Amino acid sequence: MPTAMYQRPKPPSLWTEVWTLTRIVYGILFWP
Repeated sequence: MPTAMYQRPKPPSLWTEVWTLTRIVYGILFWP
């Protein structure tokens, strides 16, 4: 199966930044 034809597109930097900020917020809110 050719893996070159099926490549996952890289997520936009904006989405990555939002996801990182969300993880940080969750880490602070749900800090044990």
